[in-house]
Amino acid sequence: MRSYLDFIAGAELFCRVDTMITTGDSEYPGTAIEVRNEAGEELFHIVVDANGTQQILFFARESNYRLPLGELEEIVARAKKIVRVAGES
Repeated sequence: MRSYLDFIAGAELFCRVDTMITTGDSEYPGTAIEVRNEAGEELFHIVVDANGTQQILFFARESNYRLPLGELEEIVARAKKIVRVAGES
């Protein structure tokens, strides 16, 4: 059986990711942050649903991946300020 450390080490590590603020499509009610790895593959988006609830939308991948916690915290902190229903302040 594989150890937990081996399992963790086997997941691809993305030390740096790119983020982009977007408004989605014409039917999407607000702003979102798209998060991509260095190769441009979408990992997840931080979105707002029809009820105005901020959420993380994870995209399925064939393999596991990791992000440093500090990187994720920075993305989430930024999203809390930016991701919202259009017209809200």
